[in-house]
Amino acid sequence: MSLEFDEPRRNIIKNMTSIEVNACPGSGKTTLLVAKLAILARKWPFAHRGICVVSHTNVARNEIEYKLGNTDIGKALLQYPHFIGTIQSFIDTNISIPYIKNSGGKIRLIDDDIVCERRWNMIPSRLKYFLSDIKGKDKRICNPLKYPNIYNIKVKETSDTYKALIKIGNDSRGKGDYTFSEMEQIAVQTIDDNPDIARIIRYRFPFVAVDETQDTKSNQWNVFDKLFPFDSTIIQSFGDANQAIYDFDNDCNEEKQFPFRELPIQLNNSLRFVPEIANLANPVAVLKNKIEGSRNPFSGNPLNTIFLFDERTIGSVVETYAEMVLDSFSAEELLKFEKMGVWVVGQIHHGDGVFARDVSSYFKEYKPECTGLQLKLSHLIDYFYLGMRKCKESLNCIDVLDMFAKGIFSLFGRYPKDGFSFHNISKSFSGLLNYCDDATKEVELRTLFLNQIKLSSITKWQWDAFLEQIFRIFSNIIDADMARRDFSYTQWCQEGDLALGGEKVNTLCFYKDGLPVEVHFGSIHSVKGMTHLATLVVETFRRTYNIKNILPWLSETTKKSPTPNELSRMKCLYVAMTRPMGLVCLAMPKASLKSIDLQYLQKLGWNINDLTCLEATDT
Repeated sequence: MSLEFDEPRRNIIKNMTSIEVNACPGSGKTTLLVAKLAILARKWPFAHRGICVVSHTNVARNEIEYKLGNTDIGKALLQYPHFIGTIQSFIDTNISIPYIKNSGGKIRLIDDDIVCERRWNMIPSRLKYFLSDIKGKDKRICNPLKYPNIYNIKVKETSDTYKALIKIGNDSRGKGDYTFSEMEQIAVQTIDDNPDIARIIRYRFPFVAVDETQDTKSNQWNVFDKLFPFDSTIIQSFGDANQAIYDFDNDCNEEKQFPFRELPIQLNNSLRFVPEIANLANPVAVLKNKIEGSRNPFSGNPLNTIFLFDERTIGSVVETYAEMVLDSFSAEELLKFEKMGVWVVGQIHHGDGVFARDVSSYFKEYKPECTGLQLKLSHLIDYFYLGMRKCKESLNCIDVLDMFAKGIFSLFGRYPKDGFSFHNISKSFSGLLNYCDDATKEVELRTLFLNQIKLSSITKWQWDAFLEQIFRIFSNIIDADMARRDFSYTQWCQEGDLALGGEKVNTLCFYKDGLPVEVHFGSIHSVKGMTHLATLVVETFRRTYNIKNILPWLSETTKKSPTPNELSRMKCLYVAMTRPMGLVCLAMPKASLKSIDLQYLQKLGWNINDLTCLEATDT
């Protein structure tokens, strides 16, 4: 997508005061930020003071680093004295880790999943059963709401249950294991107790940019608010309040939401989609500043459609949608925008056992891509099988290397030598290289991983040799004797013995008069930040039907304020509806809508296609 720097965007680039920019989908927000950073890098006058650029996710950070790394000027920002990373890594590196070490504490591991699992396994069985029964709580209950000893359970703090949690938390931190939220809370406490820390960090970073600010956790923003007050430093935040769709556990300050201050700068003109899509998405925007679409770049005039179906015709939804895509765009347009893709998305991957419950209700064979977060990888070799599978699917070596690296990091966390401090946040291949204590070992690791990628399978002999080489490369970190004794984790297994969930199935191909269209399937969260040619948002179910629940706002038939649950669903639908350039569609059970609802929706510009008169198609 080409970006024209019109006057509002030029004003943002030139602005050197604290501002908040609320930018609609497709407005070129990240490209605008990168352009500003490149200009600052060219004119930066300080040798030992830097620019700080943070984001919530590694994905957003990687996008900024990639775009900056394409120019010599931008590359300067990737080095000292500047900082580009996640907001979590900034907090840990500059505040929490130094404080803990200066206080005589240890840092062995910073991670939510592993640390909470370790603590959960330390809880006596009788108390674990009791805790599991409290509102369905799980191991995340071991992550305190406030540091160090305030947990989200309704029992007396003098009870044996609460005392057990306090002891387990203290013992865990004494060994050097912390959760992300504990590091954030320690940072807040450290700044409160030592105000000079904020003053020193402000001096080191006179300019701060925060990308994807709407996804920043309240605990994290509390830290940044203390470090970089709006009125005493230059901090510029970029985001879109309508796209804040992530829920964070144990985030105890949910009232703080971007934009944090009144009158943010608005970028309401999208360069992604046509005006018709903007008009249909506006009703479910939480902030009611109207987004504007760009001109129609397509030869035809796609009809944005709501498909109505019942239990007999739900199998016809995707096929009818694919036919509409083939009718709406020319062969040249389908080829030109092939990389953007044609998508079917829903809020729920796998929901309750009801009609139209999830994405797989519309495509029975649908199986989302398996990731290390979705899988419970019970063996070290799982990471390598999964990495090699990714290599075959994507041919993207860095994703494969990152999966291999996660396996090695799991060894760091499980079998650390005494005195080793493990605080890598990204767990990427580049992060793993930082733990090689000399250049020879770094080359050896690169060669080892390269040879691993080339294998189509792993024999027991190859695995044992690989493992011994890893133990030798990281002999200063991994307790090899401890790892060898834990045979259940480090043993060789055949891939067929592992519960990797099978091959992913998330595409279908349709043809019309020899013209193909490939339809991709996924969750709304999985496509956030993407641009599609066309998007179909299907109804899904969690306690209630998601789209039906917010139908009064979608059809503009209510003026009441939505509940928090309704707000969450509106944001998800808004994110999904603002992915496509040219065609947006919805699919809903016919029983969910009354005739008056259809009248209002048609008045807004929706085309209604009732599939219940068609013969059912089994997908």
